[in-house]
Amino acid sequence: MIQRKILVIMVSACIAGPTHGQAVPADLLDLSIEELFAVNVDASDSSSADKLSRWSFSYNFQKSTFDDYYDGDSKVSNQDVLWKPQEEPRSSKNYPVVPTDIDQEVHAVRVGYNLTDVLSLSIVAPYIKQSTDHISIVPGYDEFVIKSDGIGDITIMGSYQLSGSGWGNWRAGFGLSIPTGSIDEEGDTPRAPGDQQLPYTMQLGSGTYDVPAFISYAKKEAGYDWGSDLRGKLRLGENDRDYTLGNNYSLSGWARMTTLEWLQPSVQLSYWYSGKINGMDADLEVPGPYPYPAPVVDPDRFGGHQVDLKFGIRIPILKRIQHVELLYSVPVYRNLNGPQSGEKHTIGLSFSAAW
Repeated sequence: MIQRKILVIMVSACIAGPTHGQAVPADLLDLSIEELFAVNVDASDSSSADKLSRWSFSYNFQKSTFDDYYDGDSKVSNQDVLWKPQEEPRSSKNYPVVPTDIDQEVHAVRVGYNLTDVLSLSIVAPYIKQSTDHISIVPGYDEFVIKSDGIGDITIMGSYQLSGSGWGNWRAGFGLSIPTGSIDEEGDTPRAPGDQQLPYTMQLGSGTYDVPAFISYAKKEAGYDWGSDLRGKLRLGENDRDYTLGNNYSLSGWARMTTLEWLQPSVQLSYWYSGKINGMDADLEVPGPYPYPAPVVDPDRFGGHQVDLKFGIRIPILKRIQHVELLYSVPVYRNLNGPQSGEKHTIGLSFSAAW
């Protein structure tokens, strides 16, 4: 039997999400591959089969805040994005309605089961809550707020340990994201009287069956652990609102100090790429040469490149079978399809247990 080891990967917790530039909740939950989808791991160094933990559970909370706008790698102000009819012509990069602050929260529960000592299955169910503040030039809507909340897309994932030895631990995973999150959320916007279809950023799911996959590596050293993972999500088909969210990919490297049993700081550097939205939701358009009244309804204003620096503190409990972890993440570079609302920071909290 391959010796069981603790695979320590920092929670990059959220949405999804892949955290990104202007984030759709279907991608907000960007919690660590090992936390969400890998098997529960034995906290012991024993190789005895009866020591293997069969079940695992984790709860993860993530809150991401978005405020300033970015066009490529340049920062632009809210007023630069807001169209001023008396001062400038309308273009594809100014809008009569501009979101100013976006807050997105994810509460995710994961349950995992080890079928064997190398093969596991997990299911992740997220609950999403979000709100967006706006400014606009539309009379009666100078400032307004829209909100949405509910269950997001549920993901089922299998993971397989490719190797586990003194050379390190390789693991690969493959799964299916089921479109249980609503893409029909409505609210009061300046587009018309009463409730209308909310922007892509306020919907709770992708509306498509998606395929997440990953391959990860972890290595234990004297006093620290380190590793990396490569992950991606491929969209299958088009949803019933005639659009498909962009595919996304990320590459991360991390390190965690394990000198102290009771407090283990970590750092992670992550690069991600996300594509634009393909197609469009016709209910988000308005008549005229410029059909998109806000950047969050413009499918070309999604996706891009970003690098995040993430800091974590893990507090092991009960000989590291259980732990609590805190996370803070901040972008250090971005090149977005803008103007697009950029992430300010993300905070996260996780709890994991195995038995």
